[in-house]
Amino acid sequence: MAIESQYFLFSLILLSLFFFVPNIAYPECDATQWIPLKSYEINSDDMVELANYTVTEYNIEKKTNLVFKQLLYGCKRADSGLELSLVEEATDYGNCTTAVGNCYGVDGNYTAVVKVLDWYTKLESFAKIE
Repeated sequence: MAIESQYFLFSLILLSLFFFVPNIAYPECDATQWIPLKSYEINSDDMVELANYTVTEYNIEKKTNLVFKQLLYGCKRADSGLELSLVEEATDYGNCTTAVGNCYGVDGNYTAVVKVLDWYTKLESFAKIE
């Protein structure tokens, strides 16, 4: 009887953690709409290429000088295609006119929302995380 009550209590604690604890690892992932990316998805060549695309596209749109470093984490949802919210690290070289290796940049984290459809990819938003 004591063992059964221990299992019941343990199960109750696990259920309460599952339902009531907010998503701490991925705070941008709203559990009702967004699904956190798995580590194998984050480390895939396609996902890293997509994150690099967001930085490049932002540079073109805003005439900035960011250099992609790494994809930290992200979320996905199906919304008339695949929509991804990515948190990535990039270095801002600002107005450097010399080669990147001879100029000091400022590292920062950025969030990008990108929509991927069969026929195109579009950067929806890109912002520095303060």
